[in-house]
Amino acid sequence: MGKNIVGFVFYVIKFDNGDIEIGFYNKDSDSADNYSTDESRGRKLSKEIAQTLADTLGRNIWAKIHFNEKGAATKVELEEYDFEKDVHRLKQKLSKLVVTGR
Repeated sequence: MGKNIVGFVFYVIKFDNGDIEIGFYNKDSDSADNYSTDESRGRKLSKEIAQTLADTLGRNIWAKIHFNEKGAATKVELEEYDFEKDVHRLKQKLSKLVVTGR
């Protein structure tokens, strides 16, 4: 049985070799995770899923990433969220993630 995580992208780094690294806030565990198309930089994502997630940076989008039993991302679902309603709570959590990395 696979798993899924819900959250949003808070940073993206695109490398000249085409690799993409993504900082992802995990809403359920209240933590930050790094994902990348390069396994040495973080948890592995396909280029298609990484690009889809990268395109959500700076937008009011929740992303739900689905993983198979082996831990590979298989699909991503996107949904708009109400930024005005959640802005205070999200700012607090994001500032904590940036300062502590947790």
